[in-house]
Amino acid sequence: MDLFLGLDPGRSGAVALVDQEGRYAGSVNFTQTMPDVTMWLLERVHDIRYGLIEKVASRTGQGVKSMFTFGRYYGRAEQLLCSSRIPHHAVLPADWEREMCCLTGGDKKVSKEAAQRLWPDAPITLKNADAILIAETARRRFSRRAGRGEGQ
Repeated sequence: MDLFLGLDPGRSGAVALVDQEGRYAGSVNFTQTMPDVTMWLLERVHDIRYGLIEKVASRTGQGVKSMFTFGRYYGRAEQLLCSSRIPHHAVLPADWEREMCCLTGGDKKVSKEAAQRLWPDAPITLKNADAILIAETARRRFSRRAGRGEGQ
């Protein structure tokens, strides 16, 4: 089964998967230990065709400690994708939000509501909603490329 990955880095983020039909296929939050997140991903890695990781940057007003911690999470997440050999690209928050019609302005409740509309039976939380929507963005982008003969 083809799966598509979305990764929202940070302590309150997650890794999520949707299948080729756009159905929710699972997620794991970064509140789990990195070995747990890694094992969860490695159990599914052979089915993952493409992924997107949210491209993040520092923001005015954030403290040095919080930005350092956030940067560590981003680096771990990127290394996880690279070492798993999952084809992926970075996506700006505004780009995936626009594609998913949910400009959040940083409010995770907006993305949670959007994800709940698309997957009413899935266990959507504030922690995994962005990752699930990013995974759906990955699926749509991959499908468009494959439709033009640019996929795998």
